[in-house]
Amino acid sequence: AIDSSSSSSSSSSSSSNSSRIAVVVVVVVVVVVVVVVVVVVVVVVVVVVAAAAAAPSAAAAAAAAPATLLLLLLLLVVVVVVV
Repeated sequence: AIDSSSSSSSSSSSSSNSSRIAVVVVVVVVVVVVVVVVVVVVVVVVVVVAAAAAAPSAAAAAAAAPATLLLLLLLLVVVVVVV
């Protein structure tokens, strides 16, 4: 009720408030996306390191590296499309 009365009193303040809200929303979305990407990268790195440590053969690690790179590229594409 307070916000509606103040916004109806002057249109300039309501437009500035809406622009501020939009900026805050964009910043929050960017921060969330960055956090998700960082978490996914950390998880992928941990999985690759664990697989390389568990598998004595270097061929398994070499085969897992391109797959993780492709997953990271796909994640980046999804993030760019969402943003």
